[in-house]
Amino acid sequence: MVAVSDSGTRIGAKLQGLTYPIRVNELGSLLLARSLVGEALNPLLPVNDGGLKTENPDADAVAHAEAELEESIIFQN
Repeated sequence: MVAVSDSGTRIGAKLQGLTYPIRVNELGSLLLARSLVGEALNPLLPVNDGGLKTENPDADAVAHAEAELEESIIFQN
């Protein structure tokens, strides 16, 4: 089960929508380099989504997501 949540494994990368396995520290390094160099590093990133979506979600979708988030948060003493 650990392999599923690890983006450094093939199955974890596939389930997280990545095109190849990458560890968190490697991804952080690539994102830092991209912020310094610019979009020239995009081909190196494991995500190939064709660009960021800029459309705003509707109010119902936001309310539904917030309700799911509130249900998933559990406070313990």
